[in-house]
Amino acid sequence: METISVEEAYSDSIERERFTLEKMKNVDERIYWVLGFRGINSDFFLYSLFIENNVQKSKNYLYKLGMVNAYYHEVLKRDIYSILNTFTFPILSDSSKLIERYLNYSKAEYYDWFTTHFAKGLQSILKDDMPALEKHIDGLQRRSKRGETKQYVGIITSFDGFLNNNQEQIIAGIYELLKTHNKQDLMSLEKKYINFVATAIAKVAWRIGMEIEIDNPLVPKALLPVRELEHYEGYDFFKELEQK
Repeated sequence: METISVEEAYSDSIERERFTLEKMKNVDERIYWVLGFRGINSDFFLYSLFIENNVQKSKNYLYKLGMVNAYYHEVLKRDIYSILNTFTFPILSDSSKLIERYLNYSKAEYYDWFTTHFAKGLQSILKDDMPALEKHIDGLQRRSKRGETKQYVGIITSFDGFLNNNQEQIIAGIYELLKTHNKQDLMSLEKKYINFVATAIAKVAWRIGMEIEIDNPLVPKALLPVRELEHYEGYDFFKELEQK
């Protein structure tokens, strides 16, 4: 089945955003609607980065993605570790406040999941906590023996590279991830343009001073330099998070 174009998705999401914002006015129903903003802002991100070539604008949509997930976790009390790419959005947004928020998340309903060990591994790298990283690498290895997670073993190679301060190993792991890109369970439109996990791992390397080069369009070079926006725009309901 042919995927709709980014332009069509963008146009559809403008109306979906209006509709979902209206539904969010009912506080009791927010749990049913808030995650709709993930797909909406993903479409906006793809359009701004790959059609408009506006890197900084695209980061604001990544920020919104990260804040929606934060709202889901902090306000609605749902687990934030259950989706693999959740922690990639704050990292790629360059919002230091949002990244700091994610670094403080600890409670996980499903602790021993591959997705949880990936997120906590990213936390460990950014906190320079190598003993914790080693523990989460072990968790990733145990949870990548079968099923969908076998397509993400490149994460383990890259995390070993961070553990060993080995830049070439980090790069090798990213290329492993990109080799299995088409077998990964990704949103169809995103799949045409970006591998969020591979790009976030490359970005983390940049954040700690390793300005690695990845020769693959699924890791957009324009997203790798760390350039925080002067101001990030959000939704009104994000104010509940700002009060925390």
